[in-house]
Amino acid sequence: MEMPNGPAARRHSDATTMGERIKELRLDAHMSMDELATRCGVTKAAVYMWEGGQENIGLQAFLKLIAALDTNFEYLVFGTPPATRANPRSSR
Repeated sequence: MEMPNGPAARRHSDATTMGERIKELRLDAHMSMDELATRCGVTKAAVYMWEGGQENIGLQAFLKLIAALDTNFEYLVFGTPPATRANPRSSR
């Protein structure tokens, strides 16, 4: 099974909400709210709201967020550790 890179691949988190996972990954990357906001094309206030679970994330910002945090959709949204996901290509 192929393992993705990034903080989510290195360990399983105890974060229970997407906002908690965003904050955890941001801190693991030694990134400020301002830096993450710049990378996602939003304001620092938006990042603050995401981490608090108080605001929905638009699609474009969400895709940039995944890239900026070096994670994947499943981990960010569902908290699924990459090690538990089956790789559909591994059976080839």
